Amino acid sequence: MRPDNTVQIDRHAAATLDYIRASMQAAASLAVPGSAGIAMGGVGLLATALAVMTLLLWLQANLQSIPGVWLLLYGCALVSASAATNRMVGVMGGAFVAFGLLALASPPSVQLILLGAGFGPLHVIFGILIGRNPHDG
Repeated sequence: MRPDNTVQIDRHAAATLDYIRASMQAAASLAVPGSAGIAMGGVGLLATALAVMTLLLWLQANLQSIPGVWLLLYGCALVSASAATNRMVGVMGGAFVAFGLLALASPPSVQLILLGAGFGPLHVIFGILIGRNPHDG
């Protein structure tokens, strides 16, 4: 005979897994809202106009790598964040990676245009898309 206060392991494990799944789904709902993406795009356009530079590349006089490196690194961060947030964030990250690769292969006269197009309009476009369906996962 089992005492009344014992817990069956399989029921307890299933309840724990349910709790973990619910917690992960709740965390995914904390993704960046579409309006925040639009605001980030505006900041990106402003930063492009001001031509802010990364110190290390600046000190190495490797200025032509800055736009591509920024786009690539930001794209990788978005792809990583999409695992816990929203599938569309990963798609946006892929677009940033593509812009970064294109910037690294482009002449300097095109690189700042790609940087501005990435951090400006890409954020606005994906902000709208994510805002329309924030729980797309």
